[in-house]
Amino acid sequence: GHYIYRSSKSALNAVWRSFATDHPELIAATLSPGLTRTDMIRYDMTRWNDALEPAESVGCLRKVIAGLRPLDSGGLFHYDGERLPY
Repeated sequence: GHYIYRSSKSALNAVWRSFATDHPELIAATLSPGLTRTDMIRYDMTRWNDALEPAESVGCLRKVIAGLRPLDSGGLFHYDGERLPY
C-alpha cells in the first residue's frame, strides 16, 4: 500500500541525489526522520507507542546534519546516522 506516498519519496531521493551530483560544492543529503508521532500514524496505536516524539526526531536529525561530510553528499541517512541504501 501507500503507493503514492512511496513514489513521492523515491522521486525526492532521486532529485536530491541528482542535485548533489550537479552541485559538488554543497553537501546535499536526504534524511529519514524514522517513525515519528504525527497525524499520519495517529490511529495506529501499535506504531504510535513505538514512535519518536517530533522533538526527539529533530534532535537526532540535527546531530546527523552536523556530522555530514562532503563524502556523504548524495546519501540517504536514517535519523540515527545509519547510511541507508537507495
